[in-house]
Amino acid sequence: LNSSLFKRLKVKTMIREMLESDIKEVVELDQECFLSPYDEKQIRYELLENPFSFLYVAIEEEKIVGFIDFWITFDIGQLNQIAVLPSFRRKGIASRLLEKAFQIMYEKRVVNVTLEVRYHNEKAIQFYQKHGFIKTLTKKAYYDNGDDAYYMERGMLDV
Repeated sequence: LNSSLFKRLKVKTMIREMLESDIKEVVELDQECFLSPYDEKQIRYELLENPFSFLYVAIEEEKIVGFIDFWITFDIGQLNQIAVLPSFRRKGIASRLLEKAFQIMYEKRVVNVTLEVRYHNEKAIQFYQKHGFIKTLTKKAYYDNGDDAYYMERGMLDV
């Protein structure tokens, strides 16, 4: 966004790299947003030990209101998690987090991005479709509770 548009929209959400000091707040957000959330150990691993992962947070009113966790392995991107607190949804925060991921993937020459989403999560499916993802297959009983997942993909060459 150019700065005048940014000011006109009164966008007050900042996107930045996740810090170790953010872990507790991100764990709480993850628990509020997902049926099978990551625990602190998993998020700590993603942030500090996984050489392929990138984590960013969205901050509004001095609190973390969203985050994204994605991997880049050679020329493939994998979107692991994207979450926004329910009271901050429908404000474009998830789109800004995803655009940040796309920007980094583009810079690192990623050609294809993939993700899994629960088959009944219509809002998430619509969000991903809006951002160019298409359903390519169904993974049966993918989640711990037996839910199927849609595997979705998006090319990066048109970004």
